[in-house]
Amino acid sequence: MAEKQANMNQLVLIKANELDISQKKVGVEEQELIKEAGIMAQLDHSHLTKLFGICLAEGITIVAPLRPLGSLENYLKKNHNSLEPKELLLYCYQIASAMEYLVSRHIIHRDLAARNVLVKKREHVEVTDFGLSAVLHQNLILPLKMPYRWVAMELLGQPRDKALYSEATDVWSFGITCWEILTFARIPYEGVRLDGPNVLASLHTYLKNGSRLIRPVNCSLELYQTLLLCWAPNPITRHNFKVLRQQFETYKEDPHKYVTTQQNICVIETIIDEDIGKVLYEKLEKSGSDEIPKINEETRLSM
Repeated sequence: MAEKQANMNQLVLIKANELDISQKKVGVEEQELIKEAGIMAQLDHSHLTKLFGICLAEGITIVAPLRPLGSLENYLKKNHNSLEPKELLLYCYQIASAMEYLVSRHIIHRDLAARNVLVKKREHVEVTDFGLSAVLHQNLILPLKMPYRWVAMELLGQPRDKALYSEATDVWSFGITCWEILTFARIPYEGVRLDGPNVLASLHTYLKNGSRLIRPVNCSLELYQTLLLCWAPNPITRHNFKVLRQQFETYKEDPHKYVTTQQNICVIETIIDEDIGKVLYEKLEKSGSDEIPKINEETRLSM
């Protein structure tokens, strides 16, 4: 990576990518890159990183604005003692807004995670590494390269099926990204014992059995149910980004109702909370509609 001064007095990042077209049959891949780059350059959303250009002379280099604060993943780790609920929910809202815009342009991200969100300033984040991901990150479908902790369960079952990628799979990843934000960038499923040689299959079995990431200790039950619906086993029953943007717009207006401050965190019965997802998905399946079943505190305590 290198820094350059743009004509408009803006620092830019020149990022080399792993895929080296100069060592491949250029043809189709190069044409697809140029096409996708042209589409990306036309995108205009305040919470998407702007693409200034790409160069194919020696491999692939991407020119984009430099964000000295770095990725949201690292920012959360460094600032976990000072970030407030309003900022955590604001990040979720801004990411949902950017993803809703991508959907409107028929673009699937494929690799949404806190590491692929950049911090422009304390109250402004940008989704990055979108659009070109289908071309640049072709190895994401390889079992050894797949970011399995972030991908939807249906992809774990059929990792090489590109046709499965959709808004619904990005919604699953969005739920994981929100979980990262609420936990200040903890590793998803870090406490789950997975079979190393068969990690995709073992995580797929874990999820297929109804288990999900546990509720973060600072997360309200209502907010947790929103995350659980991002991880619904049936992709059709997951929220879309329009609904998620609307929900997080509501959440950020009253942040302390949905996220507690670190000073006020109380112990949550994680074993009980692990059952919430199973109950929610059972109710969703029985309802046979898009209406979202609610689990109140009384129901939770009776589990």
